[in-house]
Amino acid sequence: MPFANVAPGFYDLQDVADRTVSEIGVQQITDAIEQSVARHNEAVAELETTVVERGTIFKERYYLPAVAEMQPLVGDTDRPRPVKGRAFYDRAYPLRDAGHAWGGGRKTRAKMTVAEANENTWTALMADNRWRIRHILAAWLTDTAWTFKDPEHGDLVVGGLANGDAVQYVDVNGDGFTDSHFLAQAAAIDAANDPFPAMALELTEHPENDNGQYPVAYIPTNLVGAVAALPKVYNRLPDVIQEGVGVTRLVSEVTGSPLGDKLIGFHEDGLWLVEWKRLPNSIIPFHVPGIPFVFMREEPQTVLQGLRTELYDDDGVTWINGFIRTAGYAVRNRLAAGVLLQGAGAYSAPVAFKHPLAQ
Repeated sequence: MPFANVAPGFYDLQDVADRTVSEIGVQQITDAIEQSVARHNEAVAELETTVVERGTIFKERYYLPAVAEMQPLVGDTDRPRPVKGRAFYDRAYPLRDAGHAWGGGRKTRAKMTVAEANENTWTALMADNRWRIRHILAAWLTDTAWTFKDPEHGDLVVGGLANGDAVQYVDVNGDGFTDSHFLAQAAAIDAANDPFPAMALELTEHPENDNGQYPVAYIPTNLVGAVAALPKVYNRLPDVIQEGVGVTRLVSEVTGSPLGDKLIGFHEDGLWLVEWKRLPNSIIPFHVPGIPFVFMREEPQTVLQGLRTELYDDDGVTWINGFIRTAGYAVRNRLAAGVLLQGAGAYSAPVAFKHPLAQ
């Protein structure tokens, strides 16, 4: 009997789903678990590429283009005067340990079927997915700095996207300005109150965001109907707009991002619209695909990176399969993404996705 959900390493074991682990051998199940985790890590790396870059640093100085203009020269021997360095802001990154485990005692271990071992492993992989996505979204949606107490490096001040502070950014004309990528709209979404042109402008006003890809906005389920009904939205149509006689249509469904659940359509101001059921109500995050803006900090030691397994006897009887991840997520690039809170006059981060998270 095939599995309802298949952990990657268990694909070749579906024909023995009803047999017990003790019958086919614990080592075969252990190998299947390790293969599942290896394939899971590969899939996670591919999925996160559009928003996440990985590394092991705990703190850095992130440099920006400086505001500058040519100096007037008088006469044929005049020289320009050197100007001071570059603009920058400081970044710091947290690091957390998280885990999940399953196992059994002397009886449950003897009675456990291959199907149950597969389901338990699948649950562990989904637990990792939920943890990672929650922490990525918390980095994305938190609008105030917070302090992470690093056991090796002391207090680290972790920041988020551009939030209206004193940092100066450069626009497409080379002018310097302060900026906030945390937006709010009190009015309900309709033709007269379409928030997506402002979202597109927040990203396109920064020259470093011009990578040839359309931004993507992710829509919570409670706003899908209102967004799909906007007159500027080409609904559920395939990135290139093709003009025709009496009709305008899209001819590609390549959004450049694997995040989200279902394509809603394309906004003619230049954004893909994708439903993402994981989002809290009334929160619309947006970004430029292909420009990672979240940094994932991991341990320098390779054996401590990615999701990893730990197999052990807890008390000489209980068989435990542990799944451990050591990682932390925080915004690195403050300009390649933003978020809008619908139905409020000012932005406030949703409590369940606001740092510092309890776990």
